[in-house]
Amino acid sequence: IIGGTQTGGAVVLAGGTTDQYVSFPASVLSGITDVTLQFWVTWTGGTATWQRVFDFGSNDAAAGEQGSTNTSSSYFFFTTRAPATSASVGCTVATASLPRVTYTLAGPASETCVSGASAFPASTLAQVAVTIQGTTLSLYVNGAGSGAPATLPGTLANVTRTNNWLGRSQFSSDTEFAGTISEFRVYSVARTASQLAASTPAG
Repeated sequence: IIGGTQTGGAVVLAGGTTDQYVSFPASVLSGITDVTLQFWVTWTGGTATWQRVFDFGSNDAAAGEQGSTNTSSSYFFFTTRAPATSASVGCTVATASLPRVTYTLAGPASETCVSGASAFPASTLAQVAVTIQGTTLSLYVNGAGSGAPATLPGTLANVTRTNNWLGRSQFSSDTEFAGTISEFRVYSVARTASQLAASTPAG
């Protein structure tokens, strides 16, 4: 935990430019092909966009540092609120202010994403799951599928995971995550919709 605090087993991050985040080793997802990232968060970030709950990938700076967007960056992230994007970005989304999970092997122009069906819950505990099964990317919010699954150009193993962060983006221009991360689970399998739905009441 860098800069943030831990209270009752949860990590509390102030967001903004406070440089508070959680850092995992580069090997955290090594050997995993299919994956489920399941987490419980309370987001208090207001209207700021591009706040990352997680961002696993690389940028044009040294390991451990934030960089700028470039065509060689590969990354895999979830944000609670993204703006609408134009056709100049690989992931074209007409509706603003929705949560989004994004994957790319070659910067923004090559992004593939799944955008949520509705705005992310604010200031209340929410459960999110992101799954990759082969090359299929799916997003679930509070146990329900959110947005149509997407087909990726590669697998999880193809992402260069130099930096594996909670609460921090690969890129210095993005605001950091504000809120609480109560639990973050990694499964080396794509959990089913029924399993994820059962996790919501189970906690």
